Amino acid sequence: WYQRRVHGGRQCLILVGTLSGLGANWFVGGSYSADFLIAHNHLPTSMGLWVATVTVGVTIIGAPLVAWMTDRWGVGKVTCVGSALIAISGIPVYALILNNPKSLSAAFLGVGVIFGGAQLISSTVIYLFGSELFPTNIRTVGMGFSYNTAVALFGGLGPIVCESLNEITPYSPGIYLTFFGTISTIVSAMAIYCQKNNLLQVTHIRDEPY
Repeated sequence: WYQRRVHGGRQCLILVGTLSGLGANWFVGGSYSADFLIAHNHLPTSMGLWVATVTVGVTIIGAPLVAWMTDRWGVGKVTCVGSALIAISGIPVYALILNNPKSLSAAFLGVGVIFGGAQLISSTVIYLFGSELFPTNIRTVGMGFSYNTAVALFGGLGPIVCESLNEITPYSPGIYLTFFGTISTIVSAMAIYCQKNNLLQVTHIRDEPY
């Protein structure tokens, strides 16, 4: 009983860490960035909504491609790549939209396509990644607790944190995304390392590819 709980606790930490970047990108990279374009770049409200729509559209249209990538390379590697894209894109996308405040192309490219693409890769497989981590006897509790904790803390509170820090620098949303994207990348890479070296069981459905 004790070993099962300790093992489940480690898996919860892996999933919370991995979800930190995805949660940030859901709330800050997607919905908050569209509001940012309206409030700070004075983009028309209708255009801001269209940018958010493109973000969601990219995640829907590209899902079959990510499913193919997962079957070919493994859920761990695809999750790590998605997290890395969040980390890499955060600050550069905000540099793009802040330096081109009147440009619709910059808004659609940066928030709609780039943030949408990062969200596509990371969000399409995160439920499989989480399910892999836990054995069946604690899967529902482990997945539910980790997912809701990470998304609430790093996603739901993200717009509040970024809006407060905007008084210091308008790049705060980009910094926020890069910071938590980096954490997600490190944690998901650690999961791959643990699986490869048999340090911790992180797969309970399909061991290879991971």
